[in-house]
Amino acid sequence: MKTICISHNRDVDGIVAAALMRNVTKCDVLLTDYEQMIQTLESVNGIDSLYVCDLGITKETQNLFCQQLNRIKKTAPVCYIDHHPLSEKSLKTIIDSGVNVIHSTEDCASVLIYQLYKDKLPKQAALLAACSAVTDDMDSGKITKNILKRYDRDLILFEASVLSYAIAAKGDDEEF
Repeated sequence: MKTICISHNRDVDGIVAAALMRNVTKCDVLLTDYEQMIQTLESVNGIDSLYVCDLGITKETQNLFCQQLNRIKKTAPVCYIDHHPLSEKSLKTIIDSGVNVIHSTEDCASVLIYQLYKDKLPKQAALLAACSAVTDDMDSGKITKNILKRYDRDLILFEASVLSYAIAAKGDDEEF
């Protein structure tokens, strides 16, 4: 089976979301930015399932994004996990097309994935999800608050900062 996860390549949340999905599903990962998101989706063919994580859509990308998800969904299940604001119309269009949508503007994508698959993830995944929430400035969501209770706040801030800096410093190094 070939499972793909497409996720944001420029921040902790996107990369951690992809890492968590890879840990759970053993998927291949395609990291992309908002500008290349549609082209990345267009390149996906012959798969068994697709996860799209931490890639918000805009009015400009909404139609093409939905077209690509609909194309892929004809042959493989698609799951969209995100926290970016989404219009009611966009959300309804994606859900009505049969895409499994996990969406909240309260908790970041990594936290949503952690919550969904915590029984299948190692204990340390909670720390990565917490770092993702902190770097995305989304540490007030209900799920995130429960995760943050487990850790010293200074540790989370330090770990999140180091991780964010490393990603920014190596931004163009896909292997990193």
